[in-house]
Amino acid sequence: MNLSIEEIIKELFENPFWQVDLAKAPDTGKLSEFFRKHPFPDDLQTLFYHSDGFVLFEAGDYRISDLDWILTCKYDPKYKIDFRKEFWDIGYFMGYSLVIDETKSNTNKYLYVGDSCFFDEYVMLGTMTDFFNGFIASKGEIPFWKTEGVKKYNLGV
Repeated sequence: MNLSIEEIIKELFENPFWQVDLAKAPDTGKLSEFFRKHPFPDDLQTLFYHSDGFVLFEAGDYRISDLDWILTCKYDPKYKIDFRKEFWDIGYFMGYSLVIDETKSNTNKYLYVGDSCFFDEYVMLGTMTDFFNGFIASKGEIPFWKTEGVKKYNLGV
């Protein structure tokens, strides 16, 4: 199964199995302004234009962060996460952070996942579409990706 981002959104939001909660209506003007300054990947933009963040299984352990929280984590000294400047923390799934490399937004290798407490053991998963295809195929089991023999990346400053 290889769903498009639109099919993934439909699956997550219409299938009661995923128990979507805390989905926020997007502020399209705010998103447009943000994406003009920060060229996030097309599939991620599509996801945010559908919903400005949400949780799955009605629990904060499966979360795509909303834009305000993403910006808070990037810039507010109280919450700032020390990723290198090109990386953005966009979600959290059972102890793993989803991080994108803004400089690779126009490629199919921009999404990384790793332990939310460390910066040096991230693996490249591809795209948000790739992540959700694996997530849906595994019925929400985390981690569904392989780490043995996979190149690890240090995303910290």
